[in-house]
Amino acid sequence: MPTRRRSTNVTNINSLTASSITAGSLSGLTSLSVSGTLTATTVKATSDIQVNGTSYSLTQLDRVNVTTIGTAQASKALVLDANRSASNIYNLTIDPNGTVIVCSTLKFWNAAGTASNTLAHMYYVGVQEGYGGVGWDNTNGQRVRIGITSQDGTWAGYPNSIYGGPYTNGSDRRLKTDLRDCPHGLSTVMQMRPRVFRWKSSDDTEPDSIGFIAQELQPLVPEVVSGDESCPEDENGMIAYPMSIEMASITAVLCKAIQELTARVEDLEHKAVP
Repeated sequence: MPTRRRSTNVTNINSLTASSITAGSLSGLTSLSVSGTLTATTVKATSDIQVNGTSYSLTQLDRVNVTTIGTAQASKALVLDANRSASNIYNLTIDPNGTVIVCSTLKFWNAAGTASNTLAHMYYVGVQEGYGGVGWDNTNGQRVRIGITSQDGTWAGYPNSIYGGPYTNGSDRRLKTDLRDCPHGLSTVMQMRPRVFRWKSSDDTEPDSIGFIAQELQPLVPEVVSGDESCPEDENGMIAYPMSIEMASITAVLCKAIQELTARVEDLEHKAVP
């Protein structure tokens, strides 16, 4: 006669390994490993929960400071439900289509064991050789970068263009120090070389572009040029830290040039008056 086992709650077990577990609740665990199917109303553990059963697409869930793993739902692949709001919005939800929904704030941290100023970023992985990414990549966190990443998330280069609405630069006097007049003016502008060119990555249907070459502008206005000319190209022709120009700052140089030119014109007009 087969033995009948009564279902009950299990508590105060530090480690549990089984081929299949069915229980009302499991708590007080520091290690849980199930090779088959895990069925439980509540599972509470202080370490990893690992389930290898065929009925689960999730093979491992690492939980840190999570009070509850949310109730299973057909429309949710994974729910981390630390603090459910009155409107049933979960802190973190990953649906079966791969959409991630965050209730409050999404934070990115540098990789464990690395320096605090290590690059932290988010990126899209597709089928192309380059992937779009947004990140923060300097030591004081004041520079946001939009560019191209490789499949592992490391920076590969910049896109030729970024589409969007108006973009403003922070210019509050309270954020600045050591104020001085711009030393670059008309003589600098007269040495600039406006260029017409084509991007190597553009196709034949795209129009020509106009602008400046960073290496040509650097000796004239070094304040607006950045990048690493020694940074090599990868096999796809991408450069992780290419030479670049802060075009908005060139406006100050052009303004100074107009002021100097206007002063010359006014001086000539004054001398021409009999």
